[in-house]
Amino acid sequence: MTWLQLLAQAAIFATFIGAFIAIAAYFNGKHIKEGVGKIGEMIKETQNLIVGTQNLIVETQNLIVETQKETRNLIATEMEENRKLIERIEGRIEKMEENTRKILERIYDKVA
Repeated sequence: MTWLQLLAQAAIFATFIGAFIAIAAYFNGKHIKEGVGKIGEMIKETQNLIVGTQNLIVETQNLIVETQKETRNLIATEMEENRKLIERIEGRIEKMEENTRKILERIYDKVA
């Protein structure tokens, strides 16, 4: 075999190898493109989940603030009612003390 024949066979062999590499690269690129597309979809879904979570956090914070306001109002109302009740009790105690003082004065006057 002459060197020209050897060179021709090497060229044909290199052409076949190049064609197979090109075919493999085409399919590999196709799979990579599909994979990148799926990764893009996953990123979008993750971003949507993050936005949803942020919305839930904001709603929860608003609920907490509202609950705190309602609790403060309830405490203030209860404290006012308790203050009024204590004032009524104090008034009754004062009347009882006055009545007791009068009764004791009558008893003292009768005894003396």
